[in-house]
Amino acid sequence: MSPRHALLLDGVFVPAELLVNAQAILQAEAVDQVDYFHLEFEAHEVILAEGTPAESYVEYDNRHGFHNAHEFAALYPDDTRPSFGYCLPLVEPGMPELAMIRARLFDWAATLGHSAAADPHLHLVIDATIVAA
Repeated sequence: MSPRHALLLDGVFVPAELLVNAQAILQAEAVDQVDYFHLEFEAHEVILAEGTPAESYVEYDNRHGFHNAHEFAALYPDDTRPSFGYCLPLVEPGMPELAMIRARLFDWAATLGHSAAADPHLHLVIDATIVAA
């Protein structure tokens, strides 16, 4: 998924980049090539992406950046739909819904054997030398 593409969790859309938690959900650092396939409907929709509820494509005034933008323009020359037309709320950083979803994901990660340290004095020990965070 692209970082800004959203999954449907608890009745809200959550961009993938807000779910990255360095435990069970990671973002790829180096990728040779990525092919995106956007599914667009008359309006923003919830679709299943490999069994997970996700959003369909929503126009962000970025259609011109796609290699086949000319095809859309030829097929729909009179398209006047507004951009950013979400069918459900989109979560943003700092919203309480995001905090609850992220907490549940940390719990899920723990059941998978990933642990998070709550110790504010977390540090590394390298060759018997303590290195503060």
